[in-house]
Amino acid sequence: MKEPRLTWFLALIVVVNVILVRSAIASWIENGTPICTQIGQQAPTAMAPDGEGGAIIVWNDLRAGNWDVYAQRIDAYGNSLWTIDGVAVCTDSADQGGAVVVSDGQGGAIIAWADKRGGTYSDIYASVWMLRAYLFG
Repeated sequence: MKEPRLTWFLALIVVVNVILVRSAIASWIENGTPICTQIGQQAPTAMAPDGEGGAIIVWNDLRAGNWDVYAQRIDAYGNSLWTIDGVAVCTDSADQGGAVVVSDGQGGAIIAWADKRGGTYSDIYASVWMLRAYLFG
């Protein structure tokens, strides 16, 4: 008598998993899900897992007339979790570029980039606190 119950229970688990996977995939748009559609040029530079099935994406952005660094956190379904078109990581009046991102192991991230605010040559800057404000609110 216990075998039919186990079979039905296992079948139910499979059906639920298929429904969950299909709903996760259904959120992603064929040919790409937009992360930033702001006017101006954007150039993706890096992406890291957020530790919760999603990712944090960083890019260089020319929307303000010079290259800045922006970021967006997406969930496993492709939904943006932060401000539409990304949060400003650094918008100093000098150019920033070459952003990289790594998970901090606690649901956040550390972002580093090259920054010319010191003059002709680039210096390296990093940020974690700005992202934490969006993660932990």
